[in-house]
Amino acid sequence: MGNKLIYTCVSGEYSGYTGLFYASCKRAYPDAEVAVDRLTTTRTKYQAACQRFLTSLGEYDEVYITDIDMIHMKSALNLWDFHRAEAGDNCYSNSVRGGEEKGPDRLTGLHYCKQGWWSATADARKKYQDMLDRGFIGDGKIDDELMLKRIADESGLPTWKFNRALFLRHCGIHLGTIRDFRGRGTGMVFLQLHMRVSPVMRDEWLEIAPEMMACCRDKTVEKELRTLTMYCERYKV
Repeated sequence: MGNKLIYTCVSGEYSGYTGLFYASCKRAYPDAEVAVDRLTTTRTKYQAACQRFLTSLGEYDEVYITDIDMIHMKSALNLWDFHRAEAGDNCYSNSVRGGEEKGPDRLTGLHYCKQGWWSATADARKKYQDMLDRGFIGDGKIDDELMLKRIADESGLPTWKFNRALFLRHCGIHLGTIRDFRGRGTGMVFLQLHMRVSPVMRDEWLEIAPEMMACCRDKTVEKELRTLTMYCERYKV
């Protein structure tokens, strides 16, 4: 279905994921283009997260905007098939998250767009680009997801909530799981990975780990990959 792009932005310490991101995307989706905009050091990681949703990419038929620390897997849910089905006649696919103790409603950071998204949201994206450039947004961890929901709302687009665990939308392995839970010990990290990584993904990771590790030059990312490998080896079928 036309030309496809997997896209994200990165800045600061998250730049260490870039080689891994490219390699996993091209391996899982060889027919898609992959682009990472490396922003200047004056942009924080949170500002880079906002920028990925503001860059205009309307020359592509389909765009998937994702996290830099996602490992895309052949054995995972196919992201194009999943998001096309969810979008239906809408110009994008995403899910509302948050509410109650989890904070205000926002969209996830995994965002699929058809061409209609870019014209429908042009005015709102221009507004928030100006706000980002002037430093009014981009200071907090969830600013990008809050902003994205406001863009959809202000553009008159519908939003909806995915009524299953949000990690089922990952279409791969999110290394943020290891980063978020490592302070609570290896057991908690393994428990969280066990909820998110299927047996077939564990087997696939053990097969491709040397290739993916070779794409990584960042010590922190290498440590996360070693943790992932330890988990997969312990629970391999």
